[in-house]
Formats: sequence, C-alpha cells, structure tokens
Amino acid sequence: MTKTIVVFQTNLFERPWPKTGIERETVPWGADLAKFFLQELEKRGIQCTQREPVVGEGGWTIYPRVGEDGFKLFFHWVPLGQPPEDFWAIQPSKQKGCLVSLFGGKTKPEELEPVCSPVRAILESEKKIERIKWLSSDEFRQRY
Repeated sequence: MTKTIVVFQTNLFERPWPKTGIERETVPWGADLAKFFLQELEKRGIQCTQREPVVGEGGWTIYPRVGEDGFKLFFHWVPLGQPPEDFWAIQPSKQKGCLVSLFGGKTKPEELEPVCSPVRAILESEKKIERIKWLSSDEFRQRY
C-alpha cells in the first residue's frame, strides 16, 4: 500500500503550544507551514489555484494543480507518540466534482503520487525538517 500522509517535526514554523498561561488562539496553527509549501510548489512550477492558504477546521489547505489534475493539501498539527510529541501532518487528496465525489470510487493512493512527489522533494531539501515519516491512511488513523 502506498503511503501518502506525511508527518514530520521542525522548528521552522509556529510552535503548536503557546507558553504557559496563554490561551490557545481559535485560528488553527500551520498557516506559515501551508504558505511555505505553496511558495515551494510554485518555485517548482506547480501552480496553486488560491494565492493564500485557506483556513478550515483544524488546519490550512492549499490547492495545487499538477497537469490536468487538481489536488488538496491539508496541513495541521498532530500529537503523536507516548508521551505525545508535536508533529506536523500533510494529508493530500484529489479534487473531484460533485458527482464523482458522490458516486465515484475512493481515490487510489497511486493517484496522489503527482502531488506527493514534490512534497517529498520539498521535505527532503529542507535540513531543519526532521523525523519524516510517510504513513498510509490506516496507519495515520491508528496513531492519531
């Protein structure tokens, strides 16, 4: 099974937990992470349909197009391990029309490779990104 969800650690982006005594903001963390990937994808010739990451429940999304295919990359913070440690996660999906979403089959992991490949290259090129681990959807659900 192809592994399409990636988790990693880095201090390049906003840290998830604020200092003691400060309330968590209502906007999810990771806007700077999503913006970084949007810019890095565009440097590699992959255009995104939005100029800025879009905030959603629990994270941020960008919409890259690779060839004729549209994708979504969802960026969010996750606590993983025992005791929990701060990780970032990127979850890709393929954009589909309404009818295909309702009646079409599930996206095969191989169909996400056109967007996972440049994500992999970006992660591997940044020295301050560590503990990169690719997971299948099932593995991610078990850990998160």
